[in-house]
Amino acid sequence: MADAATRAGAPVRKSSASRGKVDPRSRRIALIHAGKRRLGLGDGEYRLLLRRVTGKGSSAELDLEQLDLVVDALRRLGFGVRPKRKLNPLQRKIVVLWAELGKAGVLRDRSDRALDRFVKRQTGVDAVQWLASNQAAQVVEALKGWRVREGIALA
Repeated sequence: MADAATRAGAPVRKSSASRGKVDPRSRRIALIHAGKRRLGLGDGEYRLLLRRVTGKGSSAELDLEQLDLVVDALRRLGFGVRPKRKLNPLQRKIVVLWAELGKAGVLRDRSDRALDRFVKRQTGVDAVQWLASNQAAQVVEALKGWRVREGIALA
């Protein structure tokens, strides 16, 4: 039975042993949301994926086994834990411009992989982090031109 403080809605303190540790379920939910973001899945697409894989519409409803099934499905769609990119300022500008286009709804696919494919079409280089300065400047100008054509204001 809960005591009066808990029933009254007072915050429950975690013991010092449990502070700072993330349980496996929360870790998997965070991984799923990172995959959703990296693959550029909209909320509707994400919920359809959850329903297809588990029959449920929210990650909060899933047990650990079902969460693993969703992670596996995201990996089949191309999600993988990739090391953080070390980018120079021009390369970071490319990522920011890409995110602005995605936020404005211009892109069909906002993922890092889609950005790398765009970079490859523009320059012949496989990924943003491998661009030389002159190539990065070329991609920045292409993205800025795209933003102007779409009528997206400067951020």
